[in-house]
Amino acid sequence: MLEKYYKILGVTAQSSPDEIRRNYRKLVMRYHPDKNPSQHAAQKFLLIKEAYEVVTGKIPVPVNKPPRKPVHRSPRPTAGTVKTQQQKKATEAERVKAARDRFKEQRMREEHENEQYYRQLTTGKRWKLLRFTAIVGFVIGACMIVDRFLPRHYDEDRVASYVLNKASSFDGKPLSVVKTDAEQYFWVSNMNYVLYSKAPSIFIERTWLFHEPVRLIARDKIRYEYFPVHFTHYRHFFALLLFFLPSCVMWYKRQTILFTMLFLSSYYGVTALLLYYLIAEDRWAHLLTLGFL
Repeated sequence: MLEKYYKILGVTAQSSPDEIRRNYRKLVMRYHPDKNPSQHAAQKFLLIKEAYEVVTGKIPVPVNKPPRKPVHRSPRPTAGTVKTQQQKKATEAERVKAARDRFKEQRMREEHENEQYYRQLTTGKRWKLLRFTAIVGFVIGACMIVDRFLPRHYDEDRVASYVLNKASSFDGKPLSVVKTDAEQYFWVSNMNYVLYSKAPSIFIERTWLFHEPVRLIARDKIRYEYFPVHFTHYRHFFALLLFFLPSCVMWYKRQTILFTMLFLSSYYGVTALLLYYLIAEDRWAHLLTLGFL
């Protein structure tokens, strides 16, 4: 019997509750009497409603009764036949009305649960933490933008070893790994003999606020050679979008699935990313001292 009801809903016994609920809603919206006035749709609506209630355990599985032996009776009068048909139609209409009322009650219950969940997200400690994350993310994102136009720091170091063409950048350029005497590692592109043979003494160009490495500078006898540094927060500027995401969530603030997804992504993902970004390489100290430390 259960297989019959699973088939009506278009699912299987292995389907998850969410999948069963999604299929049920699609079928109900298609065959609901308010949207589909045909008699076939009303009967289908009753079957769908009964199947969902049986599958979810709200009502017990109907038990098949053995078929009755046919009894030959004399035909009833026409008036009685018409009356019986009218009674059947009235009974079916009552069933449709009852199923429609149960569906409305279920939707109201779900809307109430969604409203409560929305209030939990937008009030209390979680909303305060998201607000704090939005402020910190906005400040860090703005500082990263300003950091591109501020003067640079230059640290002197020396190439200790290197590995050529170890990886590739996002645009397909070959990248090499450079190790310095200060135990620092850099992924650089356009590496040539000037950096590792003729002029191993280098300058490391860094941003002012967060001290992010931008490029290595090697000086030949007559000119300077510049080698861009890859795989840094400064180079992957798309991280700014993540830092501004909590601010966008607070501005959006609507009772939708998109808001819930963005809220959870900001609350867990962006908060952890901001914490890691500030702790790694003592960026919090660089930010508090405005880049002087």
